[in-house]
Amino acid sequence: MADFDQQSAAFKQWFTSIPGAEIHPSVAFKDLRGKDAGRGLVASVDIPAETALFTIPRAAIMSVATSSLVERLPELFAGEEDTEMGDEDDETESNSPDPWSSLILVIIFEHLRGAASPWAQYFTMMPSQFDTPMFWSSAELQELQASPLVSRIGKEEAEEMFRRKIVPTIQGHKDIFYPPGTLELSEQQIIELAHRVGSTIMAYAFDLENDENEDESMEEDGWVVDSDGLTMLGMVPMADMMNADAEFNAHVNHGEDALTVFSLRPIAAGEEILNYYGPHPNSELLRKYGYVSERHSRYDVVEVPFSMVRKQVQAYLELSDQFWEKAENFLDEDEVGESIVLERNSGDPGPDGLFQCPATVENTLDELANQVNLVLKALRKVSSSVVPDKRKREEICNGVMLRILTGCLAMYPTTLAQDRALLADKSVTGRLRMAVFVRAGEKQLLEDILAGYGWSSETPGKSAN
Repeated sequence: MADFDQQSAAFKQWFTSIPGAEIHPSVAFKDLRGKDAGRGLVASVDIPAETALFTIPRAAIMSVATSSLVERLPELFAGEEDTEMGDEDDETESNSPDPWSSLILVIIFEHLRGAASPWAQYFTMMPSQFDTPMFWSSAELQELQASPLVSRIGKEEAEEMFRRKIVPTIQGHKDIFYPPGTLELSEQQIIELAHRVGSTIMAYAFDLENDENEDESMEEDGWVVDSDGLTMLGMVPMADMMNADAEFNAHVNHGEDALTVFSLRPIAAGEEILNYYGPHPNSELLRKYGYVSERHSRYDVVEVPFSMVRKQVQAYLELSDQFWEKAENFLDEDEVGESIVLERNSGDPGPDGLFQCPATVENTLDELANQVNLVLKALRKVSSSVVPDKRKREEICNGVMLRILTGCLAMYPTTLAQDRALLADKSVTGRLRMAVFVRAGEKQLLEDILAGYGWSSETPGKSAN
């Protein structure tokens, strides 16, 4: 605790020494490691709405616009591409830096400068360990079971990008990246460091848009959401120490010369100051930021691959492979999606950062029904006897969707009841608890949809297995 307080005090002293940087006297640091929330910000006394909580000038943000690395390697940062880490097409992307790799290079450069970096004190507050699935073991990842999160971690893609853009840049400019007396890193050490830096960016970096440009990245309610690297990225001291949740009480205002965080509503003494990362399901919250939240459960999703639609239609109607192959010729590839996302109608937070209405499952299956009906129309073109009329089509569609929902549940080795029992066990902690929380949320959504449509996983019908 003493080290925590000393670190916080040293950081605050450094931050307030920056010209133009301010912290409201009612904002305090708090050790929230006891609830797996790291370092957070709280109100030391009651704070009124629309209070400026803290301000940081843009010149103090760590980015390609402020680091001396850009001045030393100007040719490297010309013509950046707007690409998110791990989402690149390796055959078409160039090796020039994009916003992600540019900021990775900047942070590594400043990190290797040590005390000479203007952000040296800031580095002492950055995390050294991460709970994002990128760093999980195979056994830990298996606890996610059938969650689509497993296929979206992107570790291999990230490492390929590091080898193309990060390693050659550092090894090709050793005189710039390694101050005199600094030990050079091996390729593997650079990749490991890039992983940590990339995860820091994923969890803490801000898109540095100005307010006049916010319309392009806003939802209708006016809250800026994570826009996946559409603009220049930067590490914002102090702002990135706010934790975030689906209900929140603070908002970052992007001014021309500074970023200022304001309270959205009155914040009571002792209450945590919370930012907003967007309407993410817990699977995405865990992938990007390394935590889960009960309030984000309303945004949980289940992805149904089109291959499952095909499998369940074919099984329900007992179609031969030959019949299905004929029907495929009548499917419009432009209308068939790779997967269908099932999600609740959750609505957006209100202007005070609070939920405006409960989440519902009304019309949740509309897109799935549309995809099933596309298949049934193709089947009818092969033989009208398979789907003779509208009434029969609706009956088949409902039967297939029931099979799909129960089939999705069957893909998880444990039941929702078993997961709830694990979550009630206080000895289940850390990554295991988060994995169980994610998979339980997905099962809960499936159960809610079944109940909302008057079905259940025990509804009589043809087996979904």
